[in-house]
Amino acid sequence: MQGRLFDVLNEIVITLLGGFLLLLAFSGRFSPPHRQPMWIALGVFLIYWGARAWARRAPKDPRWHAALRGGSLALVGALMLLMNWFPLQYSGFFLGAAGALLVVNDRADIARMLSSNGLTVGVHLGQEDLPPSDARRVAGAAAIIGLSTHNELELREAESCAASQSSDYLAFGPIFGTASKENPDPVVGLVELRRLRPLTARPLVAIGGITRANACSVIDAGADSVAVIADLFPDDLSLGSGRIRERVGEWLAILASDF
Repeated sequence: MQGRLFDVLNEIVITLLGGFLLLLAFSGRFSPPHRQPMWIALGVFLIYWGARAWARRAPKDPRWHAALRGGSLALVGALMLLMNWFPLQYSGFFLGAAGALLVVNDRADIARMLSSNGLTVGVHLGQEDLPPSDARRVAGAAAIIGLSTHNELELREAESCAASQSSDYLAFGPIFGTASKENPDPVVGLVELRRLRPLTARPLVAIGGITRANACSVIDAGADSVAVIADLFPDDLSLGSGRIRERVGEWLAILASDF
């Protein structure tokens, strides 16, 4: 009986140790940052080891096994989180080394996590995401916050609403038709962009259907910058990453000539 009690206590301590390691790793207190994945993997392994030991002691009770199945789903969820976390951490490491700016879509929490590695990080928010003021509290004072607007009403609200004034820049569009979203907002066009540009003194990023052929006209209509998705990628991606570098070079040349 005494030996059994010792085994149970041992398993509890190991499981708690695993949880403690995970908490420390996700808090960003381990240094250097590139060793965090190692501590997270160790924490997950210790929790898994303790859970397996408990499972071997489980009585033949369907309610107990249902609880164990729920625990396994939680473990799968944790592993899925880790599979997303690893590439983000390493991407952040390489982007930081290159001196690049990374703007995360929607997720202020991920931006905060990546900024702990010394990377300059921004968050771009949609109309249905966190208010910019809340995103600022999560991502930190140094984060660059952007907010999408799609018409005159949203642009005016972004200027008048206190919560939206925490954003550093505004996006406006779609200027042209776009296939990058399943249900895009109505096209606003160059005339509307030029008419509404005086409503804000903040940098305005044009979005939606921007290509090399129309980018200069968008800048001329008042946009400070453009957001591009489809036109960054050549039609034939099988030709390799060199083609993408060439396309990025073309974009840089176009924008440099227009400023």
